[in-house]
Amino acid sequence: MVNKVLSSKEKAEKEIFAKKFGKILSDARKKAGLTQEQLADRADFHRTYIGFMEQGVYSPNLYSLTKIAKALNIKLSDLVKKLD
Repeated sequence: MVNKVLSSKEKAEKEIFAKKFGKILSDARKKAGLTQEQLADRADFHRTYIGFMEQGVYSPNLYSLTKIAKALNIKLSDLVKKLD
């Protein structure tokens, strides 16, 4: 796979997506009554990764999303449906 250089518009869209997902993740984690560290332990991630996703610094890939949904005990579709 070749890494594509993103245009400024694509970078802005990616940043908006990451921040929006971060808010969704934070809300879902809090609803589940978990700390970032507890979610990270359940999903087998480093605790800072959860924090960075919630801040919109990182966007998770599909595999990471499935691990997060499982750790939150919710359907993957429920986790991502608010992105529309």
